[in-house]
Amino acid sequence: MTVTSPRSEQADLRGRQLLVAADPTRGGAAALAWAESDLTATPNARMVIIRCNEPMASLLGRDEGRELFDPAFSRMVHRSRSHVGGDRVDVTVRADTTASDILATACDSDTVVLPAPPIGPMHRLMTIAARTRATIIAVRPSRPRPEVTAGVFAGKVLIGIMDGVQDADTIEYGLAYADRHGLAVVAIHAHQPPPSGVWADDDDTPRLLGHQFGLDLLEAAVTAARTRHPDVPVQRVLLHDKADQALARASAGAVLLVVGDRGRGPVARHLIGSTSRRVLRDANCTVAIVRSALLHGGPGSAAKESE
Repeated sequence: MTVTSPRSEQADLRGRQLLVAADPTRGGAAALAWAESDLTATPNARMVIIRCNEPMASLLGRDEGRELFDPAFSRMVHRSRSHVGGDRVDVTVRADTTASDILATACDSDTVVLPAPPIGPMHRLMTIAARTRATIIAVRPSRPRPEVTAGVFAGKVLIGIMDGVQDADTIEYGLAYADRHGLAVVAIHAHQPPPSGVWADDDDTPRLLGHQFGLDLLEAAVTAARTRHPDVPVQRVLLHDKADQALARASAGAVLLVVGDRGRGPVARHLIGSTSRRVLRDANCTVAIVRSALLHGGPGSAAKESE
């Protein structure tokens, strides 16, 4: 078995659904396992495995040489093709596979799957997250520490909702993933109200001033996606805390945490950071970063692609 098929060498890799940065390490294996699981649940999807950290690849002119040089990676590819079907898995081997290599391979409609700390390098993950408009999956160990698995929302898919208006694609991704894998969803809006007192409406119910996003607005935000995924149980949660800290704590034991990104430029994100970057760093589970600007048809076009 050769690692790289002739089609893989010649094909334009743009437009694939899953790009997986993998190598024969714990992190690479975890990223590949996550991609295989989602690919199995998505019949029409394909995967490209990008070989990470291959310093000798440029010195080896033939596929057979690469296979002999890296038999462990060859076995990974063989297992992956056996699990999901050989015609659905392509491979590309880069001389180095730095963040730049992955960015050059990915396009906006792709999903890029990477290992996250503690099983993957933070610098590469953050660089790619800041510079691509593709969806990012930051994979963490599937078996967290025992104290982490005891979280209130353990075993569920969490969706962080910022304002309910620009979150259509984030919500659709989370519900579609839960639908594919038979999981429940927790829709979370987290916000730390300013210390400016309370207000009351006609029913004389005191509320924190500056935090008027209620369960009804959260329900309205998920309504459209729920009609497309009626079998997915959805729980609504409001958390009064900074969004990144609240989501990181809520993610203890969760299967996946899905958050959006407003598409600010890479310079702004590097300078001031963002909720999505802090969640990537601090979450206790695998994280999906979904770009609202990713969708060429505007908000909600992720739903069109999934239908």
